[in-house]
Amino acid sequence: MKILLLSMSPMRKDNTIGNTYSNLFDNMQNVEFFSVYGKSGRPNQKFVSRCFHITEKELIKNLLNKNYSVGQEIEIEDENDKIFKNGKLLNTAKKLRFEIFFFIRDFIWKIGRWKSKELKTFIEDVNPDLIFAPLDNSIPLNNLVQYVQKHLNCKLALYAWDDMYTLNCFSLSPFFWLKRFHSRKIMRKTVKQCNKLYVISEKQKQVYEKSFNCICEVLYKGFEFNEKPKNSMKKSPLKLLFTGNLAYGRYIPLAMIARALQNINKDGVKAQLYVYSQTPLKKSVIAKLNVDNSSFFMGAISHKETMRMQNEADILLHVESFEKSTKSSVWLSFSTKLVDYFYQSKCVFAVGPSDVASIDYLIKNDAAIVVTNKNEIEDKLRLIVENPDIVSEYGVKAWECGKGNHQIKEIQNRLYRDFEDILNENSSN
Repeated sequence: MKILLLSMSPMRKDNTIGNTYSNLFDNMQNVEFFSVYGKSGRPNQKFVSRCFHITEKELIKNLLNKNYSVGQEIEIEDENDKIFKNGKLLNTAKKLRFEIFFFIRDFIWKIGRWKSKELKTFIEDVNPDLIFAPLDNSIPLNNLVQYVQKHLNCKLALYAWDDMYTLNCFSLSPFFWLKRFHSRKIMRKTVKQCNKLYVISEKQKQVYEKSFNCICEVLYKGFEFNEKPKNSMKKSPLKLLFTGNLAYGRYIPLAMIARALQNINKDGVKAQLYVYSQTPLKKSVIAKLNVDNSSFFMGAISHKETMRMQNEADILLHVESFEKSTKSSVWLSFSTKLVDYFYQSKCVFAVGPSDVASIDYLIKNDAAIVVTNKNEIEDKLRLIVENPDIVSEYGVKAWECGKGNHQIKEIQNRLYRDFEDILNENSSN
């Protein structure tokens, strides 16, 4: 079976899509994977046999000179500790969240000649049985998925993560709403071309089945939960760790935790927070995460280093914003790093609204110490500091949750059966 992965980002363990796809597909038997993506950067995932990429830089050069080729097959580099960094323009756009930057990017793809002979040659040579791609509001990605699926006339499976479709959102930007309504239309078209729609949470399943009038299936990340790690906890100070994406206002509850720890540490350092993230941040945001001897923003680290840091920490943090404008993007999401946390058998400390899918999941599975009222953050942290046995107790609960719900072999076996069923269908949905 040959599966073509379509995405905007390269298949790397230090970005969300590469990390998740590696987890789902690595070591899957009787399947060969290929990748086409639409950004700069070199993949480092060995489960992918061949990769092809298109960049905005190539599209612009081709507009200036139609003889300039667009897209090329690219070598897969060895996985190492090298950290991939976005270009300065994209980092600026992410820091400021100016929708105009992303509008310009979409416009470049709109007028660019990305349907190149190089792309056609690659996908025809691969000739996949199935296309697997994320479902989000990226207009270039949706156009790419629709084009490749139609050109090859092969089956398509989609995987939805953050909610980029519903109108349960807030923004004062006209560019945001212009893109929202346009992307909703193009996402509906993409779903109509697909044979299977996966979602990342039970809550998203309920909402998207109504939105798209189709059956959805929940797909989680997993690990081999066979032998529980042996963890030893330091008596003092407790080490709290956050690793991951700080988008969607996640820095706000982290800053609240930092201030709470500052108060707790007034009579001596009892607990410290370390934040690792490659999300581009403004200096004012970084300053909120660097608090006295209580909280430290450490910047980006590799996937390998992230796993080591998680293993050394006492408490792993999961946070979601309470702000309506940012909460609306993640209310249906399940953070993939939570499964990493479960695998480490570490106490998870979660802060966020109870109606966000990931927080709801942790509460229902009793897999974390959860705070759903931001005014209770300091009290709950004091309780942990004064009763350290609770850290070990919730480390066990996290492992049991992972073992019961996230066994990777079971997930891969189910995926493979799904793919076989899709390929055996006589017609598209």
